[in-house]
Order: sequence, then C-alpha cells, then structure tokens
Amino acid sequence: MNNLILANLMRLKKSKIFWGIAAFMAMLGFFFAFMKKQVRDSGMDATLESGAFQYVALVGIVIAVFCAIFTGTEYADGTLRNKIIAGHQRWEIYLSTFVVCSLTSMFFCLIHMVCYLGLGAVLLGGFGEAVWAMVIFAGCALMLSVCFSAIFTLVVLLCHNKAASAVACILLALLLLFAGSYIKGLLDEPEVYGGYYMDETGTLQNAEPEPNPRYISGTTRDVYTFLLDATPGGQQIQVSTMENDKPWLLAGYSSVISVAVTALGIALFRKKELK
Repeated sequence: MNNLILANLMRLKKSKIFWGIAAFMAMLGFFFAFMKKQVRDSGMDATLESGAFQYVALVGIVIAVFCAIFTGTEYADGTLRNKIIAGHQRWEIYLSTFVVCSLTSMFFCLIHMVCYLGLGAVLLGGFGEAVWAMVIFAGCALMLSVCFSAIFTLVVLLCHNKAASAVACILLALLLLFAGSYIKGLLDEPEVYGGYYMDETGTLQNAEPEPNPRYISGTTRDVYTFLLDATPGGQQIQVSTMENDKPWLLAGYSSVISVAVTALGIALFRKKELK
C-alpha cells in the first residue's frame, strides 16, 4: 500500500487541480486577512482569531471538487483497473486513495491558515487570549477535512462516471452545509420574544415577553444539538465561528464518521465491478 500512496503523491506534483486549489486557498487566506483589516479600519472590532476559520464553511466544497476530479481521473484513465491487474488488493487501493485525499485536504487547510495568520499577524497584530482555543479548533478543522475526504472517497470510488461523481460530491457538500445551517438556525431561536414594542409615535414601550412557538426544548433540543455536533455540516458552522464549548467532541465525531465511512466504503468497493 505504501507504493500506492507514494504513486498518488507523485501524481499531485503534476495535478493542475491540486495546484489550482492550493493557490485558491492561499489567496483566500490573504483575502480574509485584508478584509479583517478593512473591518478594523472602519472602526469595528476585528481580531486575528475571529477570521481564522471562516474558510471552514467552504472546505467541504473544496474537498469535494478535489476528490472528484483527482480520484475520478483514475477511473477515466483505467488506472484503478490496472492496479488490480497488477496484484494490488482492493482494500489497499481504497485506503491509499483515502490517505492521499486526507493528506491533501489537510494541506489545503494548513496553507490557508498559514497565509491568513502570516499576513493577519502583520495587519492585525498578534494572537489574543484565544490562542489555545485556536489550536483546538485548528485540530477540529483538520479532522473535519479528513471526515469529508472519507465521505467523498466513498462516493467517487463507488461511481465510475467522473462527471456524475463530481456532481454528487458537490451536491452532497452543499446539502450537508445547508442542513447544518438549518439546524443551527433552529437552535438559535430565542425562547421568548423581546419585551418591548414600538408604538404609533415611534417610541419603544415595555411589554410582556411572549413565548416563541419555534423555540425547541427538551429532548428534541438535545437531538438537534447532537446532530449539529455530529454532522459535518453542523461542524462546519461551529468551527467557522469557533462556537462550541467542547470542541474536542467535534473532532471525536469526525473521527468516528471517518472510520465508519471508510469501513463501509472498503466493504462496498470489494464487491464493485470495475469497468
């Protein structure tokens, strides 16, 4: 399997999609740093750490594009079939693909963070008191990238059509992100409406707070909170805003999903007929 991993890593050197996404993530890091500087110059509060993980909201789509094109090319070129003919086991092929996609996805995250923090430190100053929180959330972001790699590796290796797998990966990335945003919106609903209103003269008047019928409570809230923490889309929302009291749980959920999805993918790939 080591030879398969090395072969795929060597392919990265000549991969246009790899260098294209790497350049995009680097420029995105510089762009976010400049935007934070403009926000501060306008008189608003803007710290270096507040924008460190904004990119995580896009990382699912980025990884989907890379996995679909880079791995899908092996189907189109017949490389996967040739690997089997050469005597490699299917689980070796699957795992080597997952490992390379994971390493590449983490590289995309790291290059963005290095560019953002490097320029941001010059424009915005050094780290604040949240430096340890940034380290923890950086780990969560890397594990989330591995989780997305596991999911999209499964999709691509089970779909021999390169175009179809690309569309499926991107749609799945968007679906997960929208689902996470929807759940976060439900959980952010206030328990009661504000105890004031504006009268006919435009003056604010006190009023009795009214219960919010859309507020989720009890067991249902616990379920939605779990879904927000455990699903990749929910983690994207929380990591991008650094809003979670127990961020190490997010990394744990990502690890569990990665292992489960990879095990399922290997089992299905063993039975798949390669064309």
